[in-house]
Amino acid sequence: SLAVLLLSLFFLAVPFCAADSADTSGAGQSWRVLPIRSSEEYDLGLVGGEAEQHFHGMARSLYHPSYVYLSQDVAGPWKSIDSGETWVKTLDSGLFVNEGESIEADPADEQTVFVIEHGNWLNEDAQGLYRSTDGGDSWSLVLRKDTNFDSSLHRMYAHNIAYDLASATMTSPATRWYVAFHNDGLYRSDDGGITWSTTPLSSLAGHAT
Repeated sequence: SLAVLLLSLFFLAVPFCAADSADTSGAGQSWRVLPIRSSEEYDLGLVGGEAEQHFHGMARSLYHPSYVYLSQDVAGPWKSIDSGETWVKTLDSGLFVNEGESIEADPADEQTVFVIEHGNWLNEDAQGLYRSTDGGDSWSLVLRKDTNFDSSLHRMYAHNIAYDLASATMTSPATRWYVAFHNDGLYRSDDGGITWSTTPLSSLAGHAT
């Protein structure tokens, strides 16, 4: 149900013992991302995503860490501006498909965020990489690509969007960005994600992830 889905968004990650992770920083705990599960799925021991509710991405603005974004299949992006204490659904004007995959926020501009969205049979031509400069209220399709999403292979957390931190400062947004698509290639932007290379810099043909 919608209520179960909304509640599950608040419990997407849980701390686990440092012995299970290479990251032993902080208080001896780290974090891992878990699939979205209804209470019924949890009680049955299912791994999650059986209702196509796949949690695919999480991003935090490096220099504005109170801003956290989530990307989830069938519901698009979500946003928190208080370090995850409360969440709101982004307005998503111009986001013509809302089957979300990877997401990333600019390190210096917390309002600039990128997300990969895959299409459905209603609007397959609208899939690809989207960019927002107002925290997800409105979006522009900046790289039209078939994402080659396959729910039998990609029911997982992914991080296929990245910025070059050397191209940013604490007050200036990143200018160089990268995005990778399953079984396709790696693409780059040198103007803050406004325009992108039309041919892949590197081939990812044959790679599921």
